[in-house]
Amino acid sequence: MPGPNIEYPETPGLHQTSPGDMHTVKGTGFTEPGVEGTSQRSNGVFGTSADPGASGVYGQNDGGGIGVGGRSLQGVGIFGEGPIAGRFLGNVEVSGDVQLLNADCAEDFDIFGAEPIEPGTVMVVGAEGMLHESRRAYDKRVAGVLSGASGYKPGIVLDKHESQSNRMPVALLGKVFCKVDASLTPVDRWWAGRSPRRYARSVLP
Repeated sequence: MPGPNIEYPETPGLHQTSPGDMHTVKGTGFTEPGVEGTSQRSNGVFGTSADPGASGVYGQNDGGGIGVGGRSLQGVGIFGEGPIAGRFLGNVEVSGDVQLLNADCAEDFDIFGAEPIEPGTVMVVGAEGMLHESRRAYDKRVAGVLSGASGYKPGIVLDKHESQSNRMPVALLGKVFCKVDASLTPVDRWWAGRSPRRYARSVLP
């Protein structure tokens, strides 16, 4: 490993500094890249940071261009992984299709009570403005079904924010699994059933 402050004559503008300096590796270029990495079997450029307020790899453009860019001829141009895989402060522009791999469009609602409610439960709007599980037949206050049953997670969640109350995603449209009381005749229409948290099957007259 080269020692501190060693210049690399075969790579103009690139040098390594000591651990106490501002940069570990620094590059400067005019018409060529300031720092360039190439690898046949691993990452061309790899960065790691232990500072919670910093980035492993950071890019900035002061000339109106792109801060960080990614391109792949056959794979993914930019990949992110984490509890929050991507965060954008500003508008997002997409020229192609937005493909959501999960199933439904859901919206977060305040749920009455602190007890957990299983996904697939039919939810109705209560007088207090919160949702609670359906317990009355032919209830016209049905808001939707709690999303996430049988592995079908929401494709998009609206109005998601931190709250002191219990909030859960309720499917508004799309594909969602629902608890059903299948003891009646074949289905022509779905109604809110008498059994808690379930829809009933009924035949139209």
